Amino acid sequence: MAGYGPDPAGARLRRVDSPGQLVSAGGGAVVAVAKVGRILGRSGWRIARQLPGAQAVEREAQRWQRVAVQEVRRILDIPQAVFGVASVEETRAVLLIQNSTDGQPLRSAMGELLDRATGRSAATGQDYLFGTILSQLVPDEARLIAALADGQPRAAVDVLDKSRSPRVLLACASRIGQEAGVTDARHTPTYLARLRGLGLLDLGPPLEGAERDYEALARDEAVRAAQASARRPAATRLRRTSVRLSALGEQFWAASDPDVAAPR
Repeated sequence: MAGYGPDPAGARLRRVDSPGQLVSAGGGAVVAVAKVGRILGRSGWRIARQLPGAQAVEREAQRWQRVAVQEVRRILDIPQAVFGVASVEETRAVLLIQNSTDGQPLRSAMGELLDRATGRSAATGQDYLFGTILSQLVPDEARLIAALADGQPRAAVDVLDKSRSPRVLLACASRIGQEAGVTDARHTPTYLARLRGLGLLDLGPPLEGAERDYEALARDEAVRAAQASARRPAATRLRRTSVRLSALGEQFWAASDPDVAAPR
């Protein structure tokens, strides 16, 4: 599939023959528009128009905007099989932008969302929220949620560097990854941080009676690596915490637990 995209070497279009090149070229146009927008956005068009050559700059910015829109729409016409299966949210976003007819796809997409929000029930809104969350999870994160769904908090630690201004070297290190059977337990802190960012997890105080768990975490590979990364490893300390599903996380699991039969 051939197409044309902006040439990084100058203000002209160049031929591209593969989907990867086409995506790269279209992305270049979008980036170019973003750079122009940031430059002009610092002072605004009102001031920029007072500068010499401002009309030429404005015409060029508008031309690049048209090129970016054209290239994004060209990318959207590439067969989906080239890139693999898209998520529900990715597909929805593509359709909203692709079906835009006014040259302002983001505004059209926002208008579509606002229209869909009209008359929605609480249950429908919750399904939409949980569907969006589900589309962002990776399989190992689903395993962690399932393991924490028993309602019991798990021990966790943060690795802090106290040598100068205190900073966190590693957050949310926990043995829950091994317990849940994730494919690579070294990524457990990243998974937990992502789940917390989605509002599915809460951090709490240290657990009473979990001394062995915290001692095991002090010997954990990821914890040791974080300590070794400090300028002065001896100046690091472990902050004991705990992790559990939040109220939203419990609601999410109740709505998505695959072992619960759907009501008839």
